Amino acid sequence: VYIRKNREIHLLKKEQLLNLPSNPKEVKELTGTPLDFRPYSFQGKKPGFFDRENFYEVDVALPILHGVGGEDGSIQGFFETAGIPVVGCSLTSSALGMDKALAKKICRMDGLPIVPFVEVREDLSLDESLISFPCFVKPALGGSSLGITKVSQAEDLVAAIKEALQWSSKVMIEPAIEGRELEIAVFRD
Repeated sequence: VYIRKNREIHLLKKEQLLNLPSNPKEVKELTGTPLDFRPYSFQGKKPGFFDRENFYEVDVALPILHGVGGEDGSIQGFFETAGIPVVGCSLTSSALGMDKALAKKICRMDGLPIVPFVEVREDLSLDESLISFPCFVKPALGGSSLGITKVSQAEDLVAAIKEALQWSSKVMIEPAIEGRELEIAVFRD
């Protein structure tokens, strides 16, 4: 099943999937058989998709989606509401993972060490005495390293914040730290 950028859902043929380029940036907009989704039991069947002639029950969803709508909890909540199990993160953990500022606040409340940060909203109000240079300015909501700027001097701070605000309604400013980056995946049965 392929979800187009306009949110239409299409069923693709196996050949279409096998011929996709390995680089996601090279994928052109795909079109298959348009589908509608029934998030509830339909004539005694599980939730699923249907086209003009067929109904396709869904046993489990494997969301392979990126960014807003894909990893922010939206699609996870959609399937959760329908009662369809989802491989991967839950709605809550997905939403927290996309909101870096909120995730850091929760980590701090639970006593986990975090890099200090300053949160800035669209009104650009901030106490510059809380900021050390060099620092990183980044959108608090989103991913893919979009809108991130390394700032070495105070004169460049406002421009970096405005750039980050192009991607998110709130911005985080963190000191640049030397260190090793570790990423951890957590699995459970």
